[in-house]
Amino acid sequence: MMSDAVSGGLGRPLLIFTGILVAGQVVLYGIGQAFPDFDMPSSFGLVIAMVAAMSGGQSFARATGRAFTGGEKLRFSLTGVAISIALSLATIAGILAWYGLPLSTDMLALVMTGDPAMAAEMKPWLPVIFGIGLLIGWAVIHFGAGVGAKGMVKRMAKEAARNG
Repeated sequence: MMSDAVSGGLGRPLLIFTGILVAGQVVLYGIGQAFPDFDMPSSFGLVIAMVAAMSGGQSFARATGRAFTGGEKLRFSLTGVAISIALSLATIAGILAWYGLPLSTDMLALVMTGDPAMAAEMKPWLPVIFGIGLLIGWAVIHFGAGVGAKGMVKRMAKEAARNG
């Protein structure tokens, strides 16, 4: 017997998550290029991840007619974090390669700070910073996916009640 999760799968919700994540980053890049003096808060990345996770959760609920189980939400959020990391590293590696620079911990620290002296001081802390970032990213995606799925289930129930 196949469960709804197996037959519906997490593939489409994760594709939607990835698409919204990429589109949001492109929009942020466009804003940064159009308004170079605009001081972009670093939390915009978390907002985009939350919106993408909520959309993925809504897609899952629409396809299966229910919210995530605990294991499904965990798999979705862990895969979402892995996708986010892969996209971020690919973007940073691409930008560094464009300028002929290697992807290294020194370069990551410099990209994060913009100051060589501060980057040198921060380099030993990179594993801790990335670990905390991973936990925050996972929590945002986990919460967003759950809220999106539960909201869609409630919306579908209201529409079903209204339509008959």
